[in-house]
Order: sequence, then C-alpha cells, then structure tokens
Amino acid sequence: MAEQANGEGYYYLIWEDDTIVGRLNVHHTDAETGEVDYRIGAAHVGRGYATEALRQWLTFKLPRFRRFIAETTNDNVASQHVLRRVGFIREGAEKQIEWSGQLLTFYTYVYTLDR
Repeated sequence: MAEQANGEGYYYLIWEDDTIVGRLNVHHTDAETGEVDYRIGAAHVGRGYATEALRQWLTFKLPRFRRFIAETTNDNVASQHVLRRVGFIREGAEKQIEWSGQLLTFYTYVYTLDR
C-alpha cells in the first residue's frame, strides 16, 4: 500500500457486477517504465475480462509513465493473446528459469505511450 500512496505502484480489482473476477497491478521499474501484471480467477478465465480491463486501464492518465512492460511464459498463450490484442509488442529478449524441474521461457512485451 505504501507504493500506491507514494505513486510507485497502482492496484486495481476487476469487477463484474458485485463479483471480483481478477486484479491488475502496475509497478515502476524505472523513472518512466511500469511493469504490468494481471490475474483472472479460474472461474472467470476465457471471457475477455483481462483484455477489457487492460484496454480500459491503458486509457488512464497515470503520471510519469512513458511505457509499460509485461512478461509471460512461453506456455501462457492466452496471456500472450491478451497483450497483443491491446497493443503490446513482443521484444526479442527472452529469459529462462528452471521452476520445479521445468525450464520456462519468459517473453517480454512492451507498450509505448504516445505522450
């Protein structure tokens, strides 16, 4: 909550009627870049909530941000589609980590603001 109070992070809930279906967060990674992450509850996946929430969120006038980055793993095809649908572009840089005996590749997506 300290990050939100001092403008270094923003935290949002994604609602449908009176039900929380997910969340969307952004954290400063440097003076002009924010890292975006989101999660939709299992019972609500595949209904367009992430795409619509991210699309609406990108219209907000958040101070200091010039670009946003988001990371997703190679096997999270749904998240890759969400990011591309709202205008994020995949960068060439990839990183790999081993997680529970499995090698995961992370893709970085970038969205640059026209300000």
